[in-house]
Amino acid sequence: MADPEISETCMSVVKCALIFFGIFGSYGNSNIILATYLHKSLRSKCGLLFAFLAFNNLICLIFELLSAVRLISNTAKMPREKCFWSISPYLFIENMHSYMICCVGFDRLIAICFPIKYMLWPTRLYVLAMVTPGVFYASTVVTLGATFLDNPDVPVCNPPLAYPAVISKLWNLATIVVCCTTVCSYVVTYIMLFKIAPRKTTDITVLAQIKIQKIIVKTLTVNVCVYFFSAVLCAFFIFIMRSTKISGSFIAEAETAVIPVGLASFSFDYYVYFWRSSEYRRAFKQQLFCGCLMWKQGRFFALTNATTMLVTQIEPTRIHGPISIAAYK
Repeated sequence: MADPEISETCMSVVKCALIFFGIFGSYGNSNIILATYLHKSLRSKCGLLFAFLAFNNLICLIFELLSAVRLISNTAKMPREKCFWSISPYLFIENMHSYMICCVGFDRLIAICFPIKYMLWPTRLYVLAMVTPGVFYASTVVTLGATFLDNPDVPVCNPPLAYPAVISKLWNLATIVVCCTTVCSYVVTYIMLFKIAPRKTTDITVLAQIKIQKIIVKTLTVNVCVYFFSAVLCAFFIFIMRSTKISGSFIAEAETAVIPVGLASFSFDYYVYFWRSSEYRRAFKQQLFCGCLMWKQGRFFALTNATTMLVTQIEPTRIHGPISIAAYK
């Protein structure tokens, strides 16, 4: 039996949202990835996690733009099996996105609780260790979806409807758990940094590190607030709709209508970094005015920058020396 139909009004709103967020979000995430590649100072542990998150966001938005094309061309309705396999990379990356938001929160918590060890851990191994659990999580959800896949028609090919009903509920619950864990990690980090961290100390290294971490966490607090009012509330809304005894048509339309809200979580990072981080802002301005690439000896090469970025930690070799925090002002 086919899933309920969705109204033309809802479809029109979703089409506009997909195009708007798809264009502006893809532009922003592409800039984050490019800036990380071009500027060595942005390739710290946390900076690489930011870049990987931006890559996940970009892939998700590309698939949403493809969804907009299907809606405009009236080819969005299809059997669930076809829908699932056509957007299976998106299903995997969307779960990775939820995990990576949580991962960045725990990264800040680790940096605050174990600052010396954090600086000494090899960057590549650390990033690999942080990302790997997300790969297992995303793979598990997609594998379960493929295992229990059925084949009714779905009115719109999107993640909530691409999964079979039982797995869609499980995916929604797992997303809520990850979202709540993310918010809790940021709350704990904020409390530790602003309420527990020493305020009176003569150690210039400790003072500088605390000031740097506070600015980082304040920036990420903006991110997590937008994330909460987009992805988190979106997941809760879907859960509530499925828990109530209302018509299937209303549930399907409600799940589709909240897509624009969820898209915000893929799109806002670039604009927050531009606003809050002097180092990212400098890199973005270079890219905006086409000053980011230099031609030398027949090839492009990446720029380097000696200033400290938003997420760069104090180098171990300079742990007892004076630290400039000009880039954070």
